[in-house]
Amino acid sequence: MKNNKVLFLMILTFMLILAACSGKKSSGPETPEIDKEDLKNFNETGMPIVNEPITLKFMAGKSALSSDNYNETLLWKTYEEMTNIHIDWELIPTSPSDSRDEKRNLALAGGTMPDVFYTMSMPNEDLLKYGQQEIFVKMNDLIEEYMPNLSALLEQYPEIGNTQGGNLP
Repeated sequence: MKNNKVLFLMILTFMLILAACSGKKSSGPETPEIDKEDLKNFNETGMPIVNEPITLKFMAGKSALSSDNYNETLLWKTYEEMTNIHIDWELIPTSPSDSRDEKRNLALAGGTMPDVFYTMSMPNEDLLKYGQQEIFVKMNDLIEEYMPNLSALLEQYPEIGNTQGGNLP
């Protein structure tokens, strides 16, 4: 009986070592692939941004002075009408700031990330860390293709985009 326990522990240890050395990335959030069907809904220029309405999930910091429902504010109503993009808001109180930080970190670590972090005060260290782990989508090619004004600004002032070896998350 004792030999069976030792054998079982040895096999379990060996399996754990193999799993640790497998070379696979951690099971954190994966970068989404762009679906070709989704691109058909996208307008490269002008408004609306998409032909058929879509919904994006935003995690946003909410101050005590802000509206409890961002979709009821004139600004976000107007953007939704212009773009055909509805925003599903998850509002996180900005005070105390540690609750916002905790919620953001749980989303990043747990793989249940929103489409957009908005006013969530992401520290530069986190941008670098999660960018290197490829949790954030690299924006370089998208900026070049769809944002000529920002591309010109980055060419004029290259230090702005000098993060993560030139990658913009």
